[in-house]
Amino acid sequence: MNLTNLIYHIVFCPKGRQPVLTNIFRQSLFEYMGGIVRRKSGILIKAGGVEDHIHLLARFQAKISVSEMLKQIKGSTSHWINKNKFLPFKFSWQDGFSAYTISEKDVKTLIHYLTNQERHHRSISFFDELKELSKVQGILIDDFVWS
Repeated sequence: MNLTNLIYHIVFCPKGRQPVLTNIFRQSLFEYMGGIVRRKSGILIKAGGVEDHIHLLARFQAKISVSEMLKQIKGSTSHWINKNKFLPFKFSWQDGFSAYTISEKDVKTLIHYLTNQERHHRSISFFDELKELSKVQGILIDDFVWS
């Protein structure tokens, strides 16, 4: 028997960090992502983000790696966005991502944080946010990450 409670905070961007994830379809995108995570026996606890990046708070089993889950999410959502013609050009995601494990006790705080992404990003840039998230996790990054 395996007993795990793997909770991930994952952040990723459209190719070139283009600000194309508009309010018009972002909520539908989050719901679609939730379906992908559920099909892989996981739970999307909360999704949030703004035009140029997405945050996912998800729980999934140890049998699937973060990289594999993101490959499924990015591939399926790129196809969905392009098939539904949400954008006037071919959409794709940037190759990289960041992923952090969090504890159960931090879930409520992170849900609140993801719910308020639009307000949050009025006062902090994506890079400053990423630096702060990484610093909290003991990862030091510079401005060349995700360029």
